[in-house]
Amino acid sequence: MEKTEKNKNGLTGKIMITAIVVFLILAAIILFNRPRNRQRKHLRVMAAVILKNSFSAIAKEFEEKYPDVEVLLETQPSVVITRLAPLRNCDVLAVVDSRLIEKMLAPKKASWAVKFACTEMVLVYSGKSKYKDKISADNWYDIILQKDVKYGYSDPTLNPAGYFTLLCWKMAEDYYFKNKNRKLYNELVNNCPKNNVIYDPPTLLSVLQTPGALDYAFVPRPHAEDLSLPYIKLPKEINCGYPPLEKHYNKYQIDVPNYRGGTETISGSYMDISITIPNEAVNKDISELFVKFVLSKKVEKILSDSGFHIIKPPVIPNWCTEVPDFFKS
Repeated sequence: MEKTEKNKNGLTGKIMITAIVVFLILAAIILFNRPRNRQRKHLRVMAAVILKNSFSAIAKEFEEKYPDVEVLLETQPSVVITRLAPLRNCDVLAVVDSRLIEKMLAPKKASWAVKFACTEMVLVYSGKSKYKDKISADNWYDIILQKDVKYGYSDPTLNPAGYFTLLCWKMAEDYYFKNKNRKLYNELVNNCPKNNVIYDPPTLLSVLQTPGALDYAFVPRPHAEDLSLPYIKLPKEINCGYPPLEKHYNKYQIDVPNYRGGTETISGSYMDISITIPNEAVNKDISELFVKFVLSKKVEKILSDSGFHIIKPPVIPNWCTEVPDFFKS
């Protein structure tokens, strides 16, 4: 009887050992045959600094939809990135003002663009800005021209926000003082010190929030929305943000310095946000997926929450030498 019990115990032990060995073998087989993590494909996106927050959110959602893709997002002022894009071999380029793509990249480096959104210029202030309780869309120019008030805008050589500010001032002269012989544009330009013409809107708004540095700043609306800063909405006739007034905006011109040390004339326009795929993009298939994603309904709320107006349907500018097949569909 004792011997029988020993035999049973020995048999049970052998079965357990065999089961453990089989389990370990199966686990090893499963582990060995499991698909290894593929190296993610990189999509290099260069975007205007105004798109930093919204495109960061868009990139995150795109990566969730296409987990084998990693979006490498770089943001700079629009004039800067149109010069850098060919050197960085970017796959997607998004800028403020499609005319920059036309002027600096078309047709050899980029043959098309799509206007998918637009925005407007606003006048931002802080909790410590002088006369903030008195300023309005009807008197802003008199408030900021007070001797004890400091205002600024972005460098028009580097950033469309700068030259759209000057266009806004040019149109304001006619809007408020037509046939009244007041040179409002010259007053605004001459009373803004060079030190208050600052690199880009984020830097400008950082200065605005520094006590005593600035009272008011002209920036595109998304910069104010992203930081939840208060602002004065300007009339659509001068804010460069209303596409139906394109012909009205186009009547006005300003001369601004360019990066070559000369000057150039810029005509008024609404402030469009445009996207393209450079001709020499490395990952064109993924680039097309990203552009289609940006143009999709899923992304509209992200853009709207940042202060952009969606252009429906998106617009292909007249200068484009081709329309991409995926856009036609």
